[in-house]
Amino acid sequence: MAVPEGHFQLYTRIPPDLEAGEWRIRADHELEDDDGSVGSVERSNVHITINSPRYALPPGQVLSTFPPANSIGSYGSRLPQVVLKRRTLPWERLVDDDRPDTPWMALVLIAEGEAELRTGVP
Repeated sequence: MAVPEGHFQLYTRIPPDLEAGEWRIRADHELEDDDGSVGSVERSNVHITINSPRYALPPGQVLSTFPPANSIGSYGSRLPQVVLKRRTLPWERLVDDDRPDTPWMALVLIAEGEAELRTGVP
C-alpha cells in the first residue's frame, strides 16, 4: 500500500540486501532457443566488496536534523531526530553476530553541562 501524500511510514528495521564485506558470486546459465538447441555459459566466479561506513557517520549522510544545528529555542518538549539519506545505513554493519537486528549507530543526547567535548582524543 502506498503512503498517501503528506504522510510518512516508520519502520523498525530496514536491512540492506547485502551486508558489508567480501562476497563471491558464482554464476552459470543454460540457454535454449526456440528450436530446442541448448548451449551453456561457462561458470564464472566474481569477487566483490560491499563498503559501508564503520564507527563514524560519514559527511553527507545526514539529510536533516531537529532541532537544527546552532538554533536557539524551547525544544524541551520535542523529540530530537536525525534523518539519514540511506535508510539501510544503521543495519549495514553487524555489532554482534548473535543479534543481527541491533543497529550499529545510535543518537546520543547530552544536555549542557553533562559532558565535555574534546576532539582528537581516542
